[in-house]
Amino acid sequence: MVRIAADVLAGVDGITVTNSVLDGDYPTDSGTRGILTAGTADDLTVSDNLITEVRSGIYFNVGTGAVVTGNSFVANGNGINADGPQMTDISGNIFDGSAGAQIALGADFRIAHPKTSM
Repeated sequence: MVRIAADVLAGVDGITVTNSVLDGDYPTDSGTRGILTAGTADDLTVSDNLITEVRSGIYFNVGTGAVVTGNSFVANGNGINADGPQMTDISGNIFDGSAGAQIALGADFRIAHPKTSM
C-alpha cells in the first residue's frame, strides 16, 4: 500500500487510485479531502483504499463514469459526496465512524446503471 497525505486532485480522464492510504487530520484540519474531482474528469476508478480522517473521503464535482469499490472510509466528515457526476458503481465499500453522511448526494447526481450498495 502507498500512504498519501490527503488531497488527491483528479482533473483528467482515466485516473485510478488503488491500494493506497489517504490519511488526513480531520476534524483538526477540516479542509482536507481524500480525493477531489475537478473539471470534467471522467472514468475515475477508486478501489481497495483506506481513506481516513478527511472532511470528505471522495468529493465528486462533475464528470461521468466513476467506479468506487472495495474501499474503507473511516472517521471522515462524509464518506462520499457526489454533486454532479454520473456514477456507474458504488459497491463493496465499508463506512465506519463518519461524522456526517456515509454517502451524500447532490441534486444533479445520477446513477448510470443502478448497481449501488454499501
